[in-house]
Amino acid sequence: MENDMFPRTEYDTPAKSTILATAFKRRLIQYFLPATVFERRLIRYLLLYPILLMACAVAEVVVFRQGVAYTAWLRYAGSPVVAAIFICIALRHYRISRRFLKIFVVVTFLGTILGGGFYYCATLSHNGSLVDTAMVGVHKDTNFLRSIFWPGSITNLFGLMTAQPSPAVRWLGAYSNSLLSFPYSYLVVYGNMVGPYFLLLMFLAPPFLAFPIFWLWMVLNILYIFVPQRAWGWIKDKAKLSWKRIFASKS
Repeated sequence: MENDMFPRTEYDTPAKSTILATAFKRRLIQYFLPATVFERRLIRYLLLYPILLMACAVAEVVVFRQGVAYTAWLRYAGSPVVAAIFICIALRHYRISRRFLKIFVVVTFLGTILGGGFYYCATLSHNGSLVDTAMVGVHKDTNFLRSIFWPGSITNLFGLMTAQPSPAVRWLGAYSNSLLSFPYSYLVVYGNMVGPYFLLLMFLAPPFLAFPIFWLWMVLNILYIFVPQRAWGWIKDKAKLSWKRIFASKS
């Protein structure tokens, strides 16, 4: 309190940079951290999923005395199913799970960028060699159905097409460096959640649309992560108003 005995000095008032940093930190926490119990549970399950896969890999090596073929199959073929379940549950309870969806987009975006699979598939599709490269990942077996659904074939196919480290990751050596290998392996699992969907999209899209789809996905992810919810509501209202004006002018 300022009075005659204790006048306020410049040391009593925090610096403007400190106030701005505190406000930014508070805003960031309020922006990303879940606010409901339902969101906290979804976040907890989402963050524990890569650790569960690592535990399965260790158990497979210790118990069966072999590689991690079935854990890799669970990672590449089961992760998209887990992602679909998360998305369906979150969309059904959209009003109380908006922040979970934002965090889900953040981790899958980082995992996909680090994994480099989407860009690799877009490059192959643009060059017209996507199908040929995909067939290399499938075992040459006399039984075609077995060669497709055999765990090793699924692992080779999705691993070859959706797990290609980006140039920055290769330069850092994140997959071989002991300090960076765990964060890299942890985040890439989230890229595997959406990697097969990107692979299917590249199979269906024409080659000349491969890179436009990739860059559109990049822009939409960045906008969804950093643009506030109020701005999306404002854009939605403006779009509705513009559509009504266009429809009214035509009629």
